[in-house]
Amino acid sequence: MGQRIVLIGLSVLVLLSALAEAHSWYSRYRQEGWASWYGAHHHGRQTASGGRFSMWKLTAAHRSLPLGTKALVTNLETGQQVKVTITDRGPYVDPQHRIIDLSLAAAERIGLLHRGVGRVRVAVLEKTGKPSRPTPITSRSVERLASRPPDGRLASAPGLAASASLAWLDCRVAAVQCQLGS
Repeated sequence: MGQRIVLIGLSVLVLLSALAEAHSWYSRYRQEGWASWYGAHHHGRQTASGGRFSMWKLTAAHRSLPLGTKALVTNLETGQQVKVTITDRGPYVDPQHRIIDLSLAAAERIGLLHRGVGRVRVAVLEKTGKPSRPTPITSRSVERLASRPPDGRLASAPGLAASASLAWLDCRVAAVQCQLGS
């Protein structure tokens, strides 16, 4: 009986230690790079988190932060800051340099609206869920996106035909498709 209590106590201690370490990692998480923004073309479309994108909300797309994470984005040139919620995945253009895509409203708050892109720092304020690895961009994922009609449903669903035109794809996906030689 005594060994069992000791084992349970040690298990609880290890679990609490792991949780504290994960919390401190996220509270220290900072990333610097380029930010861009997206707006009207995506307004109303479904995001990776399952909701609908609104260019008027303070949201952002990030490749690896858990969906629902609250982050502080600072424009490194002006010092202006905005708190955003990660609701989508991206950016897909220039993934080596661009680290975050802001909604129109968030970009406006930190002075990126007219320039389109700018150097920023992203700092996690509050996270939910587990960290995820960046979503790789492959020719298969581009083909899957290309087979979706504009409303976001999969073309393979019963009664739907694959879209022959890629005009509904946003510039980020089309740019990836060009890079992949499709």
